[in-house]
Amino acid sequence: MIYQNSENVWCRNCFICGTEIIHNGVHGESNARFSDKLKRKCKKCSNIQRSKSLKGKPITEEHKNHISEAQRSDRAFWYGKTRSTDTKRKMSNARIGIKLSKETKQKLSEQKIGKNNHRYGKKATEEHREKMRIAALNRIKKQGIMVAFNPIACKFIEEFGKKNNYKFQHALNGGEVCLSGFPVDGFDKDKNIVFEYDESYHYYNKRKEKDKYEQQCIIKKINPKLFIRYDEKNNRLYDALTNLDLSQ
Repeated sequence: MIYQNSENVWCRNCFICGTEIIHNGVHGESNARFSDKLKRKCKKCSNIQRSKSLKGKPITEEHKNHISEAQRSDRAFWYGKTRSTDTKRKMSNARIGIKLSKETKQKLSEQKIGKNNHRYGKKATEEHREKMRIAALNRIKKQGIMVAFNPIACKFIEEFGKKNNYKFQHALNGGEVCLSGFPVDGFDKDKNIVFEYDESYHYYNKRKEKDKYEQQCIIKKINPKLFIRYDEKNNRLYDALTNLDLSQ
């Protein structure tokens, strides 16, 4: 059954849920009659039916490739498009005050547990990890958050550099340089020399493991001439590459 609403626009009802479906335009009436004759459903009911029909059916590799290609470059729906500030504000305001039910929270939690997690059984490559670290640092900079630094370490690095004819860039001299996604305490780009100042908290097991991992990533990335570390706890200055003492 088709009809005209109060604004004289042709409409019909979904034959499953009864939702009003509007047919605008010059051919509104003919489209409404044709759709009503074929008993076409509303978008919501169509999606539900499509979802049920596909449930349990595996997607072929060819189909996956088609979906992937459709999301790339200029073929993607949002390619070259940006939402206006007004649209972003409306989207943000629409979410204000909305609280998820306990049932919804539980479902969202279950979707990310074990085999339901899309990353289950997968391991990020070193290249991927580096990209994630750099992205995280960029987010921090964009938010205007200042990364904590030790002014005593900066002074120590500066004095050591002047004494040995090194030009280290550090937090108080151009800002810390990011190498392989890790900000280092000091870096002489011209001579390819890294300087790390290890305070007392660097000697906890987890932190020691993290320092070792960071050092390996940086060495693999830039192959520095020297990787100088200062052990504040034991007052030891050495090259981590050769374990050579540099305090003299």
